[in-house]
Amino acid sequence: MVDRLTSEMEEIHNYIRMMFQTYVAWFTFFITVMFAAVAWTLKVALDEKGKITFTQPLYAVSTLFAIECLLGVAATILMYRNLRALTDRVGAIQTLSMSSPQNESASRPHNPVPPVLGQALLLMGLTLFVNIGFLVYLCIQVRLHASQ
Repeated sequence: MVDRLTSEMEEIHNYIRMMFQTYVAWFTFFITVMFAAVAWTLKVALDEKGKITFTQPLYAVSTLFAIECLLGVAATILMYRNLRALTDRVGAIQTLSMSSPQNESASRPHNPVPPVLGQALLLMGLTLFVNIGFLVYLCIQVRLHASQ
């Protein structure tokens, strides 16, 4: 039984590692593309004198990425909940393996899920949420300066 529990804990660890690596890769790519797209649309919006004249692309790109940031926040919340559930399962495995008669002399198995993963997910979700505010602020500022 202990071998089966240890195997399950290793599978959970591998799944969490893969899940987190995939999320960080998506997050990094998304933030990079978002800022590149916003920079490009700002460049397109300026005329030769540096005055904002063509605002529709900026509004469209900002709206698109704000919606995608909201979806990213939702995905981050789901990832965080999944991480918590898997961490709870690892705790249950640890308790079960300690209560096994085969494991009387052994020490408690190490939890392979570092707590920093949950904190990192919260920070990434907060970053996405802050970017929504940045995009709204940018559109407001463009609107104010385009009308002058």
